[in-house]
Amino acid sequence: MFWLCLGPRIPSPSEISNVTTSSVLLSWTAAAGASYYRVTVEDKEGPVSSVTSNVTSLSVSQLQPGTRYTLSVTVYDSGERRGNTVRRDVVTGNVLLYKIRF
Repeated sequence: MFWLCLGPRIPSPSEISNVTTSSVLLSWTAAAGASYYRVTVEDKEGPVSSVTSNVTSLSVSQLQPGTRYTLSVTVYDSGERRGNTVRRDVVTGNVLLYKIRF
């Protein structure tokens, strides 16, 4: 007999909002049976940061302007079983420079 144990699942995709030149707001729907979530931020070089949270939204700051990031949310239950991971890409805003002539 074969048993397959799956951890909790995030029921809907994550949402990215409030994108600025250096920060984004990432939110997601709570997963039934979730104990905590691990949020990972990656750029083209690889992982930039990772944080564990028990809430369903997180402001990610200290990002570089005009840079593409992949934000991942992985859900875990109280038995440390890993559920699914939801990934979203975002590009931070560009810094606008103006020449002012006097």
